[in-house]
Amino acid sequence: MSNQSQNIRSILIIRLTSIGDVLLTTPLLRIIRNIYPQSRIDMLTTTQMIDVFKYNPHIDNLYTVSRTASLNELKKKKSEFFANIQYDAIIDLQNNYKSKLLRKHLSITINAFNKRRLYKLKLVYAKYKPKSFDLLPDLYINAAALPNIKPDGKGLEFWLPFDKIHNSYLSAKSKGTSKKSIVIAPGAFHYTKRLPAHIFQELITRLLDAGFDISIVGGKEDMDIASTFSSKFGVHINNFTGELSLSGTAEIIDKADCVVSNDTAIMHIAAARQIPVIALFGSTVQELGFIPYNSKYRIIEKELDCRPCTHYGKSKCPKSHFNCMNLITADEIHEAVKEIIK
Repeated sequence: MSNQSQNIRSILIIRLTSIGDVLLTTPLLRIIRNIYPQSRIDMLTTTQMIDVFKYNPHIDNLYTVSRTASLNELKKKKSEFFANIQYDAIIDLQNNYKSKLLRKHLSITINAFNKRRLYKLKLVYAKYKPKSFDLLPDLYINAAALPNIKPDGKGLEFWLPFDKIHNSYLSAKSKGTSKKSIVIAPGAFHYTKRLPAHIFQELITRLLDAGFDISIVGGKEDMDIASTFSSKFGVHINNFTGELSLSGTAEIIDKADCVVSNDTAIMHIAAARQIPVIALFGSTVQELGFIPYNSKYRIIEKELDCRPCTHYGKSKCPKSHFNCMNLITADEIHEAVKEIIK
């Protein structure tokens, strides 16, 4: 360790939302721990993200605030958490008004994430197509701007209890049944990131006919769409939607041979557990940097002049045709599943 590195004895990393973005910080946590094994490494996030870091051994202290906390509430939490702490460095990967309030006066070295607003505007409005693009975990690593910090070629991490017990990530994974298992995540917060339910139904029919075991996962907000599958397929599928914590969802994914997911956090959880992913991209594009990181995946998307229409998702298709998702077929997803699990 260099003399400059030895001077960094405490580091605070801030990323408040959302699940996918928070998961994308985990390579940075691992790298910092490996480079600064004796340093204090703290994480500040929201209470909804506890499961992401609950068993992660690279963190010394996990601080959480409510996602809906007012500025006054954040100030109160800040005084509770950091009354007598000064960090040698703060890495602010959120870089908004809330994170700026929380980090203020806690360190003289603050390295903040560049949100690349111009780049995203060029993608969405000028339909700019870069020849190559950076992935978010690598951008987070670059934003850290600390001595010796660089990508290590490994993937995301979502530690589960048995990983922590064995003090070794993924080494204690156990496979489920001998029957091929597919996990499907049909939900997404934004409408234009969701494959229509009838296409998922066609896919489930094909997968069941091919002898696959099917599990449906997602949050409470995805229960309506999942209930349509339960009504149609009954006991032939396992519907865990709205029933599991993030850790519970990761445990279901862990036993799968493949995950089929929209561009959502489930895609990143699967990548973190090194389960092959079929990722369905509608209004967003992979050039935004949110593809599965250092894991096995296939992306299914349609090349359309109107894509991307957003960098995060919309409540409806601006063109009214929704071809970015409507043109994806159950057959091509099924073929991708068969190919990736060979």
